[in-house]
Amino acid sequence: MHRIGSFVSTRPWAALGIVGALTLVLGVFAGQQQTDTDITSFAPESEKADAYYRIQDDFGGGGGSAQVILDAGEGNSVISGAGVRAALAVEQVVAATPEVADVLAPSTPQLPAVISFATPITMGLQMQGVDPATAPDEVIIAAAQAGYASPEGAAASGLTSQERDLTIPAARAGLLIIQFSTDLDQTGQQVASLALRDALADLETPGISVDEFSVGILFDEVQSSADSELPPLLALSFLLIVIILAFIY
Repeated sequence: MHRIGSFVSTRPWAALGIVGALTLVLGVFAGQQQTDTDITSFAPESEKADAYYRIQDDFGGGGGSAQVILDAGEGNSVISGAGVRAALAVEQVVAATPEVADVLAPSTPQLPAVISFATPITMGLQMQGVDPATAPDEVIIAAAQAGYASPEGAAASGLTSQERDLTIPAARAGLLIIQFSTDLDQTGQQVASLALRDALADLETPGISVDEFSVGILFDEVQSSADSELPPLLALSFLLIVIILAFIY
């Protein structure tokens, strides 16, 4: 330590150059650092996190999934013509996006690949010979009352927002769950989730907002933020180090 202190005292600019070079090298390696830790390991305990895991337990088929939330806004309901049409439009986007459609979980009557709050409504209307895409609100509400009252439809009613009133029935928001194949790895799930997000960005659903969520989308947004913010922070840190060392020596 005495030798190092003597070197710094007698050759401050050389010491400054060495520190600067080390900072640059460490900065380069920091930018290339990758981690295999799942982003969910850092998720805080919250009602939203608990709800996400309940959805995975109750409706998950063993593989990954993406969720699409339809929100009609304050005072409005997705159990309506606009809400059902939006749900059908999302399902059409899923089927028309190869990166998503090709990696869906096997679909069965008991557990379809796309689970929707609107499924009991659309199935009931189709059994009556009514096109769900053109059915008026009063017909959809009547179909929802009958559909959610059945044992099969009771589970789907749980995909509506908490303030739902199934006696009307009405709910501000509804959920669709897109199930991926159990053979799909995390990278494949992220690719499919991002493709779904990009495809839904151009979807027009008047009166209904469409928001998608998955762990893959969350990780991509966190990674993008880190990639854009890390270089300026490293440059600022390097500048501060240079200023401090220059002031000292």
